[in-house]
Amino acid sequence: MTVRMLPQDLPAAGLCVTGARRWYHQHGLDFETFLREGTPVEELRATGCPLAERACLEAEARVNAEDADGREE
Repeated sequence: MTVRMLPQDLPAAGLCVTGARRWYHQHGLDFETFLREGTPVEELRATGCPLAERACLEAEARVNAEDADGREE
């Protein structure tokens, strides 16, 4: 299963949408696709950015919590 970082993961990572929009642009990633579908954590980690890593960890925590609750998105 591919874990995707979703917009809802940003606040938990201490990040904001406005900053994320700039960050996506600076790293050549598609922000509009992120808003619609999320971004695979592998793609974010490939940037080597510590901010991306924070967001990835939050996305993984969300997915793990959903799995523990027996929910799927």
